Amino acid sequence: MGRWLTVIAVGAASLIAAPAAYARVDTGNQNPNIVVVAQIGPNHIDVGERVVWSGTIVNVSDRSRCIEFEMDYESPTVSEFVGGGGCLAPGEDMTFGRSRRATAGGDYTVKVRAWTRSGAASYAKVHAVA
Repeated sequence: MGRWLTVIAVGAASLIAAPAAYARVDTGNQNPNIVVVAQIGPNHIDVGERVVWSGTIVNVSDRSRCIEFEMDYESPTVSEFVGGGGCLAPGEDMTFGRSRRATAGGDYTVKVRAWTRSGAASYAKVHAVA
């Protein structure tokens, strides 16, 4: 298993785990060695409802890959950033997810980007509306 260095910058947030079905999913494979997935749900968010988001990075190559990544969550009232780096074995993945309550109407967006040492990146972006 790879080793990871992760930095989390959060504005007025707390870690909360909540099971939910993701309504919106986007996948990026611009770098043929890594696939990234951005997810957010529910599809239409009501103020006061829990918004669940996650980002996943998968090494789809046949050898270990050292990567760096960043994940951004933006809402009308809060922005969060997760970033780090590490090495993934062939077929190994890394997922980070969060949950928070929607406090205002507007766009809720998740962006995931990961790149290898060569600089080639894969990215995905998804959003839902409150």
